[in-house]
Amino acid sequence: MDENPYVLAIIRAAWSFVIFVGLVWMCAIAAWMWVARAWWKLRVWWTLGGVTTLDRTLGGNCVICQERMEAGSKVRTLCCGHVFHKPCDNGMDIDMWLRENKLSCPVCRENKLS
Repeated sequence: MDENPYVLAIIRAAWSFVIFVGLVWMCAIAAWMWVARAWWKLRVWWTLGGVTTLDRTLGGNCVICQERMEAGSKVRTLCCGHVFHKPCDNGMDIDMWLRENKLSCPVCRENKLS
C-alpha cells in the first residue's frame, strides 16, 4: 500500500511536536521541584536560626545529651527560645532530631514551620 508522503510528514511533525512539548513539561516540572526544595531549605534554615557560643552558663541541661550548658559551648537556639548543644557529646544532634521529627522542638513539640 502506498502511503501519502504529505500524511507521513504531518504525522512525523506531530510526533516531533508531542515529544518537544513533553520535554518542555519535564523541564518545567524539574525546575518547579528544584524551586520547591530550595524554598523548603530556606524555610528550614530560617527556622533553625544560627549556631552561637554561650557567654554564660545556663541553669538547665541540654535535653538531647543531658549535659550542662556551660559558657563557651556552641548552641543552637530555636525560634521558641529553647537552647541545645551543637553538637552534643553523645553523637546525637538537635539538627538530627529536627530532621527526624518534622522540625518539632523536643521540649515544647511546637512545629517550627507552622
